[in-house]
Formats: sequence, C-alpha cells, structure tokens
Amino acid sequence: QERRVEVPANGRSDVVLVGASAEPGGDPQQARVEVSYRVDGGPWDGLISVPLRLVRAIPAGTDWNRPADWTLDTQDAIVDYCTADPSLRDQSWKGPQDLSARIWLGRSPDALRVHVEVRDNVHHQVEPADTAWRGDSVQLGVQAPGQKGFFELTTAMHADGGVLRAVGSSPAGLQAKAADYAARASRSGDATIYDIEIPLQRFGLDGAVLASGLRFNLIVNDNDGPLRKGYIRVAPGIGEGKDSSQFPLVRFDAR
Repeated sequence: QERRVEVPANGRSDVVLVGASAEPGGDPQQARVEVSYRVDGGPWDGLISVPLRLVRAIPAGTDWNRPADWTLDTQDAIVDYCTADPSLRDQSWKGPQDLSARIWLGRSPDALRVHVEVRDNVHHQVEPADTAWRGDSVQLGVQAPGQKGFFELTTAMHADGGVLRAVGSSPAGLQAKAADYAARASRSGDATIYDIEIPLQRFGLDGAVLASGLRFNLIVNDNDGPLRKGYIRVAPGIGEGKDSSQFPLVRFDAR
C-alpha cells in the first residue's frame, strides 16, 4: 500500500495502514513501513524504514478444514543439524516429504486448541516424556501479556502408541504439570496428527487475552532413528534458545 499526505508546519497527520500477515513458512513478524519525506522550500528529504510487529488473526472456532494458520514446508523454516557434517549428509532434510507441517489454532469455550498435521517419512520416538524432544515430537510455547516466562509443552507419540506429555517451563507463579493439558496423537501412512487442548484458566488465559493477543510458537522435531536431525519451526525462540520475544503475536476473533 502507498499513502501520500501533506503535513503543515507544526502540524500532524495520522495515516492508517491495513496490513496482512506473512506468507506461510515465512517470518510471521517480518514487515516494515518505509516513509519518504521532503520538506518544501528546504534541502531536507530522506527515507525512514520502520519495522512492524504483525499480529496473526485466528478465526473463531475449531475448523481444521480451513487453510492452515502456518504451512511449514520450505528450507527457510528448517533448522538442520546434519548439513554441515559430511558424515551425516544422508540425514539432512530432503524436502517436504522428509518433514513438513500444517498448524491450526482455535478455541473452544474453555480451552486453547492446537491442531498439527505432520508429514514425516519415518516416525521414531523411544524417549521418556521428559526427553521426548529428542525424538519425533511437537514443542509449543505460549505466553500471555504480563507473564514472566512462558509455558513450553512437549507432545509426542511413542513407538508403543502412547501419548507423551511434558512441561518444560512455566511462567513465574503458574507452575503447570503434564496432566494439566490434554493431547492426542495418531499416525496414518507418513502423517502424524496431534490435537492439543490447553485449559484457559489453568494456563492464565481467558477470552480477553485471546482477543487482545498472546505469543505463540511451535517447532516439530525430526528423528529418523540415528539422531535428532533438526526441526521445522514457526519462528525462533524454542529450539535455538528460549526467547519468547521472538514468538509471533496472535489474536483470536470473537466467537
């Protein structure tokens, strides 16, 4: 979009820009506004580039048939631990059939819902819950405004078919346990489907927080047997180090 405005001396002008969220698989926070200016009757002109933090709007309800909120299937969404090691090149990411994911957020009356459909050619998970992140698994982060720290939840489907849950961290004063959230996982062909329900009240959330916005992030870990090869991510802030300031901002439309 482009807007042109004239501002009188000692005056002001307000400009409203309506933006869109980033393309699936891209950085959901990466956007900028460029302001070029020229002062009449003087030698002053220039260009100012202003970074913007985008908020992703999530439709009301839990319709997993609508387009995904994030589709992760490109190289820029991958963190690959094997590419730089010649002895592990055969384990490096080979494309969407090796690892890709579609992610939906939603809400029910009393829970934040997360639905993840992972395409993974080999499912390998033999870890206990506390170290499930080393095998095929999903790790997500949630932080409401004002919380010091964030909830990190790991969910996985074990080789025996059981569902693993673990809480890696919680905000100060809101210590959560694995039993505080519900999760289901199933495998069909090369697809693993995760459904996660996070009770609003237990995790310091409510309708007002969902409507105004919170921070959310998610990674899908990949292990084909020999080692954790890497992961695919919505954004930085979980796998490389714990930094919720890098999580995307999301808000939920009113029900």
